[in-house]
Amino acid sequence: IIRKSVELMEQLREEKRQNAWRSMSDFKRFLNECKLNRLEKKYTGIVNMTSYPDICIFVDEAKERLPISEMTRIGVPCVGMVDSNNDPTFIDIPIPANTSNTRSIELILRKISEAIKKGKMMKTTPTVEDNVKEWDPWILSRDRIRYMRRRSKRQGWQKGLYGSYENYKKCHPWGNVGT
Repeated sequence: IIRKSVELMEQLREEKRQNAWRSMSDFKRFLNECKLNRLEKKYTGIVNMTSYPDICIFVDEAKERLPISEMTRIGVPCVGMVDSNNDPTFIDIPIPANTSNTRSIELILRKISEAIKKGKMMKTTPTVEDNVKEWDPWILSRDRIRYMRRRSKRQGWQKGLYGSYENYKKCHPWGNVGT
């Protein structure tokens, strides 16, 4: 949808440059001018983009629903300010803030841009730790899945072998620890 709007903006710019609107009525020329101004106001920053962005940062979800839905469909993470009248369903990292106040907008966007610059600087400076892959046992652990963690709670065999669940917990205070 956005790409089509950018193409329409380019087409209207080309028509204006070639004076194709000269033969139109004043009202039609005025409508085309208004449409071109609206499209330029919205899409001037993304005309020269050749690939998808790494992240989508926005200020107000209510005003930016179309780009948010498109970024969600593509798979680009969305970060943005959410007011009390917004729906944070499709937003990956919602930031609760007042989207009407310019100071809060400037503060949050400044902090986000500082974090991005800091991350880029960390990425450009090579360290020895970057090459070492860390193994996290929690990823492959059975304890990470809730039903696997909870299935040993108050089982019938515990009562049969130990007399009660409490006696089982006295014998095995940390549960069933595998070797």
